[in-house]
Amino acid sequence: MTPYASETVLVGAVVVHHRSYDTVKSTVDALAGGVTAPSTIVVVDNSEEPERAGELERAFGTRAAVLRTSNKGYGAAVNAGIEWLRSELPDMRYLVVATHEARADPMAVRELVAALEYDSRAGIAGPTLRVHDGAEQVWSTGGFLTRVLRLPRHFDHRAEGIGTDVGTVERTWVDGAFVLYRVDALNAASMDESYFLYMEEVDYHLRLRRAGWTTLHVPAAQVWQSSSGIPPYSLARNMQLFQHAHGTRRGRVFAAPWSIAHRALSNVVHGRRPVGLVAMLRGWRDGLRGLPHE
Repeated sequence: MTPYASETVLVGAVVVHHRSYDTVKSTVDALAGGVTAPSTIVVVDNSEEPERAGELERAFGTRAAVLRTSNKGYGAAVNAGIEWLRSELPDMRYLVVATHEARADPMAVRELVAALEYDSRAGIAGPTLRVHDGAEQVWSTGGFLTRVLRLPRHFDHRAEGIGTDVGTVERTWVDGAFVLYRVDALNAASMDESYFLYMEEVDYHLRLRRAGWTTLHVPAAQVWQSSSGIPPYSLARNMQLFQHAHGTRRGRVFAAPWSIAHRALSNVVHGRRPVGLVAMLRGWRDGLRGLPHE
């Protein structure tokens, strides 16, 4: 990685929080304590728990501001945080977007900034996301779309031993749990709020790609998170919405049913109860009708 004085550029951060009070403090602490710490961190809290008002402020002190919103989903929270930061940091050059359970290595933001500083075509940079599930494994090193049905898939999912000493790699999209954006790229589009939760970052990065911005995976940047994957209802509904926006004629017909069948078969193969089938069918129906998230 080519070294840059990344501490000289203005970086802001949006952390989306929903009822995860035990993890969000670690997320903010890791950002604030990084080598390239954001100048301003705003936690967008859509928990809708007025009885816990003030709890986050006491936890963060001066390290982060808290912006409370109604729960209209992840994309809406990100959009609200970006709008707030634009007014607070008009000279902001880069923006971190993180979930409430992502914990960044101290060098992560610096490495992501350096990658975007080096490549002026790139508007999006993501780290290697890791999870602890018994043994540490990779959750994502960015993603791609399958050839026939344009299904979003992670590179290196559940892999072990991924190196950190190789250069940046262009991807179609990177996981939304922790992303660095070039602020100039954000002028091309805002995050689509209709997804509510899951897959909105794939849609967003594809739309920014159409506007001329590339997406990078930066192996030297490391971030840890916990995730149990996409819930059944959201899988089917959001896959259908995604195919309406980015799929082929074949994908719009078959991608969601294929995803439903694959999830159901996976449960059987692994000896799990076939839970979620009704929820997936309901999600598919709602996606076909363009209905709001349940």
